[in-house]
Amino acid sequence: MARDLIDAYLARLRAGLPDSRAAARILDEVADGLRTATEDHVLRGVEPARAAELAVAEFGEPGELAADFTTVLATAQAHRDALALLVTGPAIGGLWLASALLTWPAAPAAVGIGAVAAGVALATTVPRLVHGVAATGRLGRRLRTPPAAAVRTVSAAARTVVALDAALVVLALPVVVLFSPSAAAAALAAAAALLSLGRLVAAARVTRRLERFRARPTSTPTVAP
Repeated sequence: MARDLIDAYLARLRAGLPDSRAAARILDEVADGLRTATEDHVLRGVEPARAAELAVAEFGEPGELAADFTTVLATAQAHRDALALLVTGPAIGGLWLASALLTWPAAPAAVGIGAVAAGVALATTVPRLVHGVAATGRLGRRLRTPPAAAVRTVSAAARTVVALDAALVVLALPVVVLFSPSAAAAALAAAAALLSLGRLVAAARVTRRLERFRARPTSTPTVAP
């Protein structure tokens, strides 16, 4: 009977959590905590079934607990994703910039238009990623950004990264290959395109992953003044 109560609680908690390794670890920790709490009550002379009931009550309603854990998991995942996208930017952008500079004399109009478009995309993406990293990290409380809003910010930035990298590969790479007067520019552009493709796939996964988190109920903690 006691084990059935604990198993039923864990099943309800599992149903409210996203499918991830971190969630599996949380389930293991909660299971250990429930068993330990039950054993403690039994040692005090409580019947096993009643001990399990008391342990379950101490942990709270599983739906609310799952929402709390989902908020923590989503925030941590958004922080890692935003940081990864932000860190890869300079290397990939530097390769594209170098190939553009080498191609500029042969196709100034095309390179200029592409540079302006890329600059506009970066001007909207980089601040979002920076804010996402800060809002999902230690500065989150000071910025007073709700976790759900921070996750939305990172998800939106990831979608922009997908669009930017797709445009670079589809539009910028052919321009460099066709108009560049040097093989060095084409080689740089090819390397940049490969990295952009990799980041495109990673950013698309980020979007899907964060959207799955957003589809789950989350808690809405209030920020103390």
